[in-house]
Amino acid sequence: MQHLFRHTQKAAALILIILLVLLSSCNKTGSEPDIEEPAPEIPPLETMLIDFADFDNTLQKNGVTTTRENWGWAALNVGIWNTIITLNLAVPVAAFLHSFSHDAVPNPDGNGWLWSYDYTALGRNYTANLTAQPIGNGIRWEMRISQQNGYQDFLWFYGESNIILREGFWRLSNNPNDPVEYLQIDWTRDPENGAASVRYTVITPGGAENGTYIEYGINQDTPYNAYYDIFSVTQNNLREIEWHRTTKEGHIRDERHFGDTDWHCWNGNLDDITCQ
Repeated sequence: MQHLFRHTQKAAALILIILLVLLSSCNKTGSEPDIEEPAPEIPPLETMLIDFADFDNTLQKNGVTTTRENWGWAALNVGIWNTIITLNLAVPVAAFLHSFSHDAVPNPDGNGWLWSYDYTALGRNYTANLTAQPIGNGIRWEMRISQQNGYQDFLWFYGESNIILREGFWRLSNNPNDPVEYLQIDWTRDPENGAASVRYTVITPGGAENGTYIEYGINQDTPYNAYYDIFSVTQNNLREIEWHRTTKEGHIRDERHFGDTDWHCWNGNLDDITCQ
């Protein structure tokens, strides 16, 4: 009987050891991290750039005559913004554009992801470091740029977006020699119906034009499916421009320039016409 009891004790002890090993194995497996989470998708380039294509260089190609005053005034105002933005954003926009050609790695600080790469803009060599850090239900983005033999790790712009990339903003500094924030870009997009909007707002502290903005949007409206709203703080004036991206027909409303609140139209050849 004692011999049988000792065997029973040994069997029970062995079973207990096996259970402990299995439990330990289960706990260890449960504590191991999941497969590394992929990096978030970068917001599209269109969230930073307004599309000026329908008015870009059109003044030179078509000329402005007395029959194209309506379209010409719209093109002139759009062109002013195009020139300003193209000059001021060349380096950071080039950095952002190159990010789509590179893969992310886990950020060395253990928080989020990093895209790091070299690129060239305006004949100079740069290194860009784009980071993405989870915040609440979204992502915070930061772009730091270093110029070869020049400034280092300059935070040229940062922003936030929701996870599904339907809305967000960017904030840009002027340049490394004048690092004050001067432009906010607010954007929305709805890929299902093709609607989107991008607004540039001047945010230079104390600047005379602080609050001035241009907004570009596309939609499915008829008869016009694209628009610019251009507001000047110093003039306290809103210019509204609407046109069709395919036919190029459109109209503009600018009380300060035309002296009335009417729409002033042009046809597909950009010639002035009476609005219907």
